[in-house]
Amino acid sequence: MDLPKALEGFEPVPSVITLRDQGLRDTCITRPALGTCKKWEIAVITGHDLGTIDTVLKHYFGLHPELARSAIKKLNTYVSDRS
Repeated sequence: MDLPKALEGFEPVPSVITLRDQGLRDTCITRPALGTCKKWEIAVITGHDLGTIDTVLKHYFGLHPELARSAIKKLNTYVSDRS
């Protein structure tokens, strides 16, 4: 498989390689976002426009328990720092 120049040297994520349906499109957007990539960075990787990325993230981010745990941890830190 020929990768774009920007992706040379990176190994494919094994869990993504096995996907063959609509889930692949959504996973290719949500995984980088979970890895703290910005929307425009995701757009460069996937070729999606920012509106599509917003739509996918809006739909799937409510389903990621990692985000809930991260948000609660940040909230706890914020509250603790002000006590």
